[in-house]
Amino acid sequence: MYPISPSFAQYLQNPNSIVIAKVDINDKTYTDVHIVDFSIENSLTQGDDLELGTVTLSRLVLNLRTKDDLPPNAKVVPYIGLDYSLLPWQEADFPWQDADFSWTGVAGDWLPMGEFYIDNRTKVKDVLQVECFDKLVWANAPYLSGLTYPATMRAVWDEICQQLDYVYDNSVVINSGFMVPVAPVGYSIRQVMGFIASANAACVYAGKDGRIKFKRFAATEQPVINITGSDYTSVKQTNPLRTFTRVVVTYDDEDDLSFEAGEGSDATTLFITNPLATQQMTDHIYAAINGVSYLPITMDAIGFPQIEPGDLIGYGVYDGTAWIDADIPWTDYHVPWDGISHYQSYLLRVSFGYKGGIKMSAESPARSDQQSEFMVEGELEGQIKRLTQSAVRQGKLYYGLTISKEAGLQIDRSDGKARAVFNADELTFYKGTDKALWFDVDNERYKFSGTIEAGEVIGTKITGGTINGTNISGSTITGNTINGGSINGTTISGAAIYGGVISGPLIQTGSSFPRIEMNSSGNLLTASLNNSESIAISPNLSGSPTILWNSGGSIAGLLTYTQGYGTWIRSMKENILVSAAKRIDLSPGGGFNINIPSWSRFYNETNGRTLQQEINDIYAAIAAMGS
Repeated sequence: MYPISPSFAQYLQNPNSIVIAKVDINDKTYTDVHIVDFSIENSLTQGDDLELGTVTLSRLVLNLRTKDDLPPNAKVVPYIGLDYSLLPWQEADFPWQDADFSWTGVAGDWLPMGEFYIDNRTKVKDVLQVECFDKLVWANAPYLSGLTYPATMRAVWDEICQQLDYVYDNSVVINSGFMVPVAPVGYSIRQVMGFIASANAACVYAGKDGRIKFKRFAATEQPVINITGSDYTSVKQTNPLRTFTRVVVTYDDEDDLSFEAGEGSDATTLFITNPLATQQMTDHIYAAINGVSYLPITMDAIGFPQIEPGDLIGYGVYDGTAWIDADIPWTDYHVPWDGISHYQSYLLRVSFGYKGGIKMSAESPARSDQQSEFMVEGELEGQIKRLTQSAVRQGKLYYGLTISKEAGLQIDRSDGKARAVFNADELTFYKGTDKALWFDVDNERYKFSGTIEAGEVIGTKITGGTINGTNISGSTITGNTINGGSINGTTISGAAIYGGVISGPLIQTGSSFPRIEMNSSGNLLTASLNNSESIAISPNLSGSPTILWNSGGSIAGLLTYTQGYGTWIRSMKENILVSAAKRIDLSPGGGFNINIPSWSRFYNETNGRTLQQEINDIYAAIAAMGS
């Protein structure tokens, strides 16, 4: 039950109380002037019995006089308050410290009725009707986990709340020893929250303050409020007293495998489906639920807006009978002297309606003993049940594999990091939600968004931005970037090639001239103008590294160093020309000479004379002067 002040609680039960309301929509407040009416439906059960592990949505339908354009999914928070302005002094029997209302009589407290979000809307004239659901609606999405499994249920719960920005209160108590062995692939967030809740003997709901809560059930639980005959207009018992003494938890509904604890018939058994269950969890549930008892009823009453779904209430029913009509043996007549019998019920469904006042309708549904005990299975029904358990069906999870009309064959990895989809239009492997490897039907191409690692890749042609590998072999490899420890092949073409070692018979800048090439034949690095004119670097020519000039298909000159002889520049066919803009310096080290065959080999290019001729003429002139 939502906490309220004693004065608020007392005045709610006063027949002269005046209930008022307001609604906040995206931080704008609408009062009774704008509110036509609203209704709120809360529930902890989806069927006709008490259940564990339910995650049900609360629903708000609001009729509002406004011309405002409310944004999509706007947050809507209705409030209930009290107007004390007409309360007579003789009825204001509140302790002074609890009379927390102002002198004007305006409500001191505003009781929130939940946080809702607009789902759809209709408008008739000036009245806007909006249908809203609480924040658990966001849990209707596939659960994708980033955790490492096995993981604790607490870690899974916290991850979900972080993903959806949920805040939960201290009613959420999760056994620290309960584990999730593998990622629950193929389930929605809402289902996973329910599995965790049922393992901890609880249901999940969004409270009036918007926080996520657990509702637990226990045999020792006491009523949160006692409702008297003057507080309700009608109460009706719908089935006999419901008491639980046994728990059966099905963890594999395909093969009908389950754990159980306790003893009793189907009428006293709580049935749960939880694929994460263990015997330890089943024993934990049984310890909590054993002996839980309630009377199934329907009730219409004045508004108790502080009541939350799952609250245990006490109420009295007048069972008195005139003595003349009491034809029951005295020893069997167990009616109190005042004629009022007292009962307890869990309000599993609670609805509130506001229209200038607040009213409440509540239900405590339960299966009858006949529904529980007399379930006769015919031959045809048995065959259908067995077929249902063994047949592959759409939307059913088989160890990660599901078949559906939308996706065809889909296989999900247990940790949610990968899945595969196979159908007539799509052949795809996913990494998380992104495509990793797929067949592009329209372009007739297989595509891969990751990195290919292999000992050897063999193919006619490989085209791509980056190719990494220990050994890549093929006739042609074309791409923007090729990275690898070793790349072997006849031809490698690309804008950039990066790697520790590139090995092959021929590596060249292009197939046409001019070009530079590295050739394994002779281990030559060659710059070629055409087929006959080139310069080559040889690592070994007669025992020395050498630069070779080739012309006409043969060696025309060379530059080499020979140990014991020095550096050689040699021309085989033409002249060796040395030209400089200013001078040519020949600077041998100390003790070394510049050797030439003969001065007659030094020519003056201007007059065609040799240095020997010039020396001879100088000598003749000097000799003549001496004579």
